[in-house]
Amino acid sequence: MSPQREIDEETAAGRLALFLVALTGGTPVRELADRFGRSSSSWGNYLNGSQLVPKPLVGKLVEAFTPPGVRRNTASVRALELWKAADAERRAGRIPGGGELVRQHQRRDDALQQVVKYQALAANAEKHLAELRPMLAFTQSRLENAELQLKLGSERERARVECRLSAVHTLRAPPADPHAPPCWVPHPLTPRDCADARHRTTRA
Repeated sequence: MSPQREIDEETAAGRLALFLVALTGGTPVRELADRFGRSSSSWGNYLNGSQLVPKPLVGKLVEAFTPPGVRRNTASVRALELWKAADAERRAGRIPGGGELVRQHQRRDDALQQVVKYQALAANAEKHLAELRPMLAFTQSRLENAELQLKLGSERERARVECRLSAVHTLRAPPADPHAPPCWVPHPLTPRDCADARHRTTRA
């Protein structure tokens, strides 16, 4: 089905519509609606220039109806230029056909473009978040391991100090020489010294 309304070639919207009609090669609006979404009536408006086609759809149409390579790149550039001109014309108030219904369609399309934009941003953010989750889990694991090692080290150090204090307390005794200092401390203790000291303390 081709657009029922005559296209105004003097407007930017009309030139965009002519480009889309040539691009889609007479594809029925119902088929376009099935493939790309929107209603058949909306596609009819897109193809006769009475309603601005959403920008994301322009790129999808170019990709669907042109082969990869130079031809597609050229069509993409031309489509973007025409769409920007039609959008600027619409924003300036030169709305082909006028009418409140057309304006409502255009306001809806503006809102739709914003939704598509923010959905893309949200999807991109979710992708980066998914990439960061394993890194966060690995860092959290390292932190927990470091805290555990610190706790174990503190407990070992505390046990070592308690052992030395216990041994010093147990082994402290008056020296045989009355002229010697009032108390004495043995040479650095070995683990066996600590064990003997604890044994003597238990027996006492």
